[in-house]
Amino acid sequence: RGGGMHRVHRVAWALFRGPIPKGMCVLHYCDNRPCCNPDHLYLGTNANNTADMLARGRESRGERSGQAKLTETQARDILEKHTLGLMVRKELA
Repeated sequence: RGGGMHRVHRVAWALFRGPIPKGMCVLHYCDNRPCCNPDHLYLGTNANNTADMLARGRESRGERSGQAKLTETQARDILEKHTLGLMVRKELA
């Protein structure tokens, strides 16, 4: 379809289960993204996919985020110093 790239789990679903309805995601029971075993796959919405990600602790928050500049420890130290009035914002920055 369109000659573009497709993720292997979506191809596996289509081959073994049939077409993927528009707007649906192919999710993993096994939580192993490269897995393409059709018995490990199920259909869900984007909201289902997001809820599953949050439930399994896979979201990129804090220092796990690719945008993080500080570690959790550094952020806590800064907050503590500011809360206790040991340093003003300009000094902390």
